[in-house]
Amino acid sequence: MEYLLISILFFVFSVLLEKYKLQSKKSALLSACIVFLYVNFCGVFVVSDYFTGEGINDAVIYHLIYGLAGAGFKEYSMIIGTGIFFFVFSIAASSVYYRRKSKRRHTDTHDRTKARVSTLLLLTAFMFNPTTTSLYAQFEAFDSVLEIADTATDTDEHLSALQEEFNRYYLQPKKNRVTQDRPNLIYIYAESLEQTYFDEQLFPGLVPNLKQLAAENTVFTNISQVCGDQYTIAGMTTTQCGTPLFSPSGWNSMGGMEHFYEGAYSIGKFLASDNYTLAYRGGASLEFAGKGKLYKTHGFTDVKGREELIPYLEDPGYVSWWGLHDDSLFDIVYDRFVELSKSKENFALFTLTLDTHHPNGHPTQSCENIKYKDGSIEILNAVACADHLISDFIRKVQASEYGKNTVIVLTSDHLAMRTGATSILRKGNRKDLFMIIDPGNEKPRAIAKEGSMVDVAATVLYSLGYDTPLGLGRNLQGDSESLIAGLENYESKLNQWKPIIEKFWNNPKIGGSFLVDEGAETIEINGTLYNYPVLIEVKDNLEIKPYFEFYELHNKLSSRILKFNASTPFIWVDKCSKISYWDESLKDRKGYCVAWGQLGSDVMVKHINGSMLLSTKILRERINNADSQENLANRLNQLKSFVYKNRYQDGWSKGKNAGVEITCLQEERVQLQYWTHNPKKDRYRVEIVLDGHILESSDIEPFVRNRKEFDLKAGRHEITLHIEDVFNPYLLKESVDNRNLGVSFVIDRL
Repeated sequence: MEYLLISILFFVFSVLLEKYKLQSKKSALLSACIVFLYVNFCGVFVVSDYFTGEGINDAVIYHLIYGLAGAGFKEYSMIIGTGIFFFVFSIAASSVYYRRKSKRRHTDTHDRTKARVSTLLLLTAFMFNPTTTSLYAQFEAFDSVLEIADTATDTDEHLSALQEEFNRYYLQPKKNRVTQDRPNLIYIYAESLEQTYFDEQLFPGLVPNLKQLAAENTVFTNISQVCGDQYTIAGMTTTQCGTPLFSPSGWNSMGGMEHFYEGAYSIGKFLASDNYTLAYRGGASLEFAGKGKLYKTHGFTDVKGREELIPYLEDPGYVSWWGLHDDSLFDIVYDRFVELSKSKENFALFTLTLDTHHPNGHPTQSCENIKYKDGSIEILNAVACADHLISDFIRKVQASEYGKNTVIVLTSDHLAMRTGATSILRKGNRKDLFMIIDPGNEKPRAIAKEGSMVDVAATVLYSLGYDTPLGLGRNLQGDSESLIAGLENYESKLNQWKPIIEKFWNNPKIGGSFLVDEGAETIEINGTLYNYPVLIEVKDNLEIKPYFEFYELHNKLSSRILKFNASTPFIWVDKCSKISYWDESLKDRKGYCVAWGQLGSDVMVKHINGSMLLSTKILRERINNADSQENLANRLNQLKSFVYKNRYQDGWSKGKNAGVEITCLQEERVQLQYWTHNPKKDRYRVEIVLDGHILESSDIEPFVRNRKEFDLKAGRHEITLHIEDVFNPYLLKESVDNRNLGVSFVIDRL
């Protein structure tokens, strides 16, 4: 942020010295455009920094390309207004600037030296602007990948060279045992609980219990977050597979894959091959982001999430929007730990906490009396609660009769995203949390060796008795050097390897046919299954690249296909109403349809009925590029008017009314979804208002998703949702983000 302030200072001085330049309408217009661009650069940084807490990183670049992925972002509607403010302000500022400069066509104060200083200050302002520096750093990291994509003649040579280089560093684990002991493992992913919270200068007394555990055991204090490791499923993949998670589709949408990173080595596969029983317990849904498929693909035979664990609760309503509260989860995990220990078989039990999820955490009944300082920063109350719950669970395991044979690992899943504590976190040296509680290690250690989350799996295996690298990871308890310490520009190198790492998805090549199955809602290509809706791009080498929209907020498949070129072969399976552009007769068909072909040529469309085997001949045909471009232009113009381009999905929790304005390009059918997530309430009163008229008024129950469909004519419409507590009228409290109502409000076009 300090660089932004310096940049603004240079920019202001540059503008003040502009009066010494020769004036003309052209120069005034150019200067106004520069003002517009600069203000928007500042806006991009502020908005990005709000989301990430660390300015523009590869997460922002990813979302600029793929849109907002993941359910967590629906609570950030306020930042949309900030972005609009910067855009409107930039237009106003540049307009005023242009009018003032264009009136001064001649000047007696022309000073060539001061004019040059003004230009120099302007260039310096852009150089110091964090948007400029961040974008340069990000795109420089992708330079080699872009070079490969742009150089068709030597793509294979580049990929071969990258593969050869990658193979030198990516190592398959070996069962090099350093001890005959075979301890069991409990691995705790603490949601967003980074090492920075342990800094007493920043957060005095915040995590005293975990700090005491760190002082008694082995803690790694220099663990960096890398690209492909910035959200939960990526953190899990990185720490278990020894490689970042790169996916062609949205961050949290890869649940449509049959197998998750199947080609990657992992700690799960390694331990399963050595007769460990692997189990996972998580409070969130296994469907979200393909979490369940990650574990099931990598050797876990006992995998349970929100839906499977709610029956274990005494009060099934005691859950947050995401899932089980941590106090409930730890009780379930401990019971499973005892069961597995009694079996006398070696096991590894993994779990993930939820209640420190951004932006404000989720308060638990066990921590009603736990507040940090005055309790004004809600996320810090959640962290203080996590300190209590996690440490109590670890002490309980240690004190059990099975504790002496159990290694416990505690890590972040990723650095904290935007919260009420972000401004404080920025002041520290932000690192991921990595702690090993090993009963066989009698001497506590604080290891400052440079490492990343990629190194976690190999380091944990050492505590289980194995001395081996795993993937790109190295054992930080040994003498070997991590790649982040040994390789120059490590993040850049990871991005260069991205097309190689993506091969871990084991996507097949297109064959002579593909199978769509109405009952299973899957498409099968060369023996690999994909859940639909799905958009499949067929590459030049016939390898497929799938895109999904599960948990995607904005970037729908109908938007992705608009980015294809004329000769890109594709298969698109979606609801018939969404792809009936190619065949109007399918518009009112229920269920799913499949379209396949090329945008610049023929496209086949069929309604899916039962199990259908379809030929891929149309995907392999070469099309005339000159003719196809005209076909593409006409098709895209029509498609853009058909596709709903501005989907509205918005989480809402600050007041009684939420509304959105929709512009319909034609007669369309709209679906409104709404549901509440507050277990303390029995029911609510809801009103749906369409263009000022009450469409529906009724009572609803918490945790029941409600849907209302209705037709809208072409034009502008306003839809408002009004929800209130039936028994106690909702009063907005002092909290910035009051979650007592807990309402989600989603509008989508059918």
